Amino acid sequence: VQPCNRDTGPGLLFALQHLAQTDPSAIVAVMPSDHYVDNDRAFASHIARAARLVRWFPDKVALLGIRPDYPETGYGYVKPSRQVWTEMLEDTAFYVEAFAEKPSRDMASQLFSTGWLWNSFVMVFDVQRMLGLIAAMVPEEYARLRNWENHKLAEFYGTLPRWNFSSGVLARIPEHLLVLRVDDVHWSDWGTRESIERTLLALNQIPPWQLRRRAAVAA
Repeated sequence: VQPCNRDTGPGLLFALQHLAQTDPSAIVAVMPSDHYVDNDRAFASHIARAARLVRWFPDKVALLGIRPDYPETGYGYVKPSRQVWTEMLEDTAFYVEAFAEKPSRDMASQLFSTGWLWNSFVMVFDVQRMLGLIAAMVPEEYARLRNWENHKLAEFYGTLPRWNFSSGVLARIPEHLLVLRVDDVHWSDWGTRESIERTLLALNQIPPWQLRRRAAVAA
């Protein structure tokens, strides 16, 4: 658990360093806690597929890519290139040609119309491989967090600079990424009220805050 919020970079690196001490050969799945998926069983099967893919390609990071519903500017996008073939995966895993983090509205519309996928930030990788990539991309941040043992964690963690894992690492290593296209799961990042309301609208549900507002008006 993070002592305080320093964005996704320190939070993920802190967890990975702990996991590497516990199991240096771990295959790690990252699943952000503020996301919505409508089919847990299908979602879990995609995580399992990603783990098998990483065992075939241990130097790669496997992302779950979502087919966009609209040109969202708050997400990252990945551009699939040629297909990855193994004995277990034939047609939905791809190498990544490019990565775009939170594009402008015009750029998002272009990516939406040309086959790019949303980066769900759900990913699977070998823990040592990922730590090596982080150390190469953000060496100062990596070194700083490695030395926390000599400090009181909560105080030390609050002094860390904020940095974003997608823009600081993923966007800079497309050649090390694979993306599995996910077509059978409705996914949404619930980082904003608008995204929550959009999902609830699709489920024909009224957001609780709107119900409270209506009740207050009626009273």
